[in-house]
Amino acid sequence: MSAFASSATLLGIRGRPVVVQAHVANGPPSFRVVGLPDDACREARGRVRPALLSSGLSWPSQNVTVNLAVAEGRPSDAGLDLEIALCLLVATGDLDAALVAGCAVVGELGLDGTIRSASGDVALGAALSSKTLGWPAAHMAEALLVARPLVHRTRSLRDLVDALLGRIDYQA
Repeated sequence: MSAFASSATLLGIRGRPVVVQAHVANGPPSFRVVGLPDDACREARGRVRPALLSSGLSWPSQNVTVNLAVAEGRPSDAGLDLEIALCLLVATGDLDAALVAGCAVVGELGLDGTIRSASGDVALGAALSSKTLGWPAAHMAEALLVARPLVHRTRSLRDLVDALLGRIDYQA
């Protein structure tokens, strides 16, 4: 099954939209990132797997391919781990694609599942102006600079998933 999530990466000081795509299929367990990724993106498995497991979520024991699709330049940013995790949850059926389709996330995913501020988060948020944003709770002052009412604070991957599922409020 395939899934996608919207995000942004930096090109200089400007944010540019990026689509993170994941495909999970039967076959020997593997994980690879394509789409001209840099070393930080290729090492995503080592960060996303512990974050999912620390959050009480599952890691697929199947063949996983992640594609980073940008319109220009090279995708480069370890901050795409959160989007990769969301894609995997959709592709494995743990989250409904409709829940993720209208939103984007800004922030870096810690090994323990916490969501931290990403470098250039205001520029990244501005590049995603048509989306509802999940934003690191500790940096809501920066979210006000994006000047959109649809910015929700999130502390962790588990909180984000529970909010998407309607189990808790984003402000929890």
